[in-house]
Amino acid sequence: MVHRPPARWTVLALTAGTLLSVAGFVVDVVLRWLGQPAPADVVATAAVIALLATPAAGLLATSLELRRDQLPAALLALLVLLILGGATVLAVVASV
Repeated sequence: MVHRPPARWTVLALTAGTLLSVAGFVVDVVLRWLGQPAPADVVATAAVIALLATPAAGLLATSLELRRDQLPAALLALLVLLILGGATVLAVVASV
């Protein structure tokens, strides 16, 4: 029998982030339909941030779950997270 490391927190992070961003976009559409563009912009921005943060949260959860059973894979997840963070910083700096 093959031992599989737990993925509970990874699944939770990805599911929660997805549901949160979808809910935010739904609220955004409803607010715009009601003629409230200013609060809709705030909600839409929060939804986009949640959507962009979801993979990072999933990578962090994966790294934490794999650290005992599969340390190289856990470190690789952290490396990918670091690369994503660096790319984000570069994109923000380049746009200023």
